[in-house]
Amino acid sequence: MSGSEHEENVVLPRTDIGSSAGGESANQNSEAGGGVEIEGGESGEKVDAPSGHDEVGSLPMSVLDCPICLNLMCQPVTTPCGHSFCRTCLVSSLRKNKKQCPSCRSVCHIQAETHSESILLVNIARACFPAVYEKRLAEVEAEKEGWELTLPIFFFNDTLFPFSPLALHLFEPRYRVMINRIVNASRKFAYLPSFNGYEARVGEIGVIAELQNVEFLPDGRAHLQASCRERYKILEHWVEDGTQGLHWCKVELLPDEAEGEEEGAEALKREAEECGRLFEGMMARVGLLSDIEASHGSPPGGAPK
Repeated sequence: MSGSEHEENVVLPRTDIGSSAGGESANQNSEAGGGVEIEGGESGEKVDAPSGHDEVGSLPMSVLDCPICLNLMCQPVTTPCGHSFCRTCLVSSLRKNKKQCPSCRSVCHIQAETHSESILLVNIARACFPAVYEKRLAEVEAEKEGWELTLPIFFFNDTLFPFSPLALHLFEPRYRVMINRIVNASRKFAYLPSFNGYEARVGEIGVIAELQNVEFLPDGRAHLQASCRERYKILEHWVEDGTQGLHWCKVELLPDEAEGEEEGAEALKREAEECGRLFEGMMARVGLLSDIEASHGSPPGGAPK
């Protein structure tokens, strides 16, 4: 937000209350030529206010600044303690920090992604600074597109591939939080094979699982069925506070390029030969290769040793 934008003020009109005072004010404004002037705005032009209004003060743009990004609030969300922030700013803060209001540190467990926006603040921002708000709205919508690639992580000691079926019984507290979140939102989570410590690392590869069916049990556990979709690579990861250790990650999709029929057959042949060499090497190291050849003969096709 530039300094010039912050210096703009908007003169606010006031509607008089009371039939007598309101009538006199309306008559005076009508006789004077149709009302008072509102200064400021995007163009700085003066516009006649409707009859029956008086000037009561000016509104600097800084009054509507988000305390996090210091720009004009866009899609503002108000917390239970009364502070307001851009939706995307509050989502980012609650995901990566403690579940507290960024301004006063009061406990805050609202779902900022789906929480209702403050209609009054939106109307004020649109009316007073329309061009700036539309610009901010475009920026926020572009940032929200990245939410589809920000997913909770489910760790498991097994490797799955795209289009593999997945059936799970969720009983850990962090995964109970996860299933309640995604069932009402994207219905997707990041399946990450992990064989050592259940910790995410930048650059690791997994598959995105899409929820197909879920059954909640009375004690909060859940049975789910999902289908594995695209492969992904982790770009960033963190643990969300207040969720008993639920990991999140921002990912980059890894599209699988289709190979031609001849290329696929040739690649399969090379992989089979490589597997044969690895198997023979392993058997030779443990002293079983000679026993296998004595019992079953040499490898078919004269595969190289």
